[in-house]
Amino acid sequence: MWLLLNAGAESGLREGFMPEVFQIIHTSRDTIERANEAAMKRLHDIVVALVLELDRTL
Repeated sequence: MWLLLNAGAESGLREGFMPEVFQIIHTSRDTIERANEAAMKRLHDIVVALVLELDRTL
């Protein structure tokens, strides 16, 4: 992501390359209907596991 947004002409990315998500995020098209339910569930599970592990080890 940093490379895409900051490296400019030296990034090695072809001219005009921009993943769709970067064209949508924080725009009027960025709505809950675009959210991927399975991906959100995986993210939830990862965050919960991380919090529980940190609680266990700290």
